[in-house]
Amino acid sequence: MAIGAARLAQRMGGNMGRDVQAQVLFAGQSGLVRAVLESDALILRGKVRLRFPRAGLLGWQAEGDDLHLRTEAGPVVLTLGEAEAARWIAALMRPLPSLHDKLGLAKAAVWVMTPVDDAALSSALKGAVQATGADATPGVAVLGMAVLG
Repeated sequence: MAIGAARLAQRMGGNMGRDVQAQVLFAGQSGLVRAVLESDALILRGKVRLRFPRAGLLGWQAEGDDLHLRTEAGPVVLTLGEAEAARWIAALMRPLPSLHDKLGLAKAAVWVMTPVDDAALSSALKGAVQATGADATPGVAVLGMAVLG
């Protein structure tokens, strides 16, 4: 079964559905941008080109048509329109999906054939159903990790 790029991005925790044209004001710069909120960053493309890591977004609030963001780099104002600013606030308030959630491990069996040395993957696998070769087809299989170099 084929899956669309937007649906795949949503499943994998990529683009969170906030992608809009806006006016931006940041550090004396202003202009029309395409503002994209992804799971790992706020990206501005256009007259002003910036990338703010999600961890660097320290606070946010809507005031009329404007979304005010506090970032590690300084304040950012996006003029989105009142309704869109409210949708961005809702998206920013949603907790980011964990690797466990991104991999769909709540619903999938996991077949681990080798020790897992990656701390993030090991943590994500905790609590997942462990499948053996005789069990049903796993949703996620960890066969081995190799470092090439």
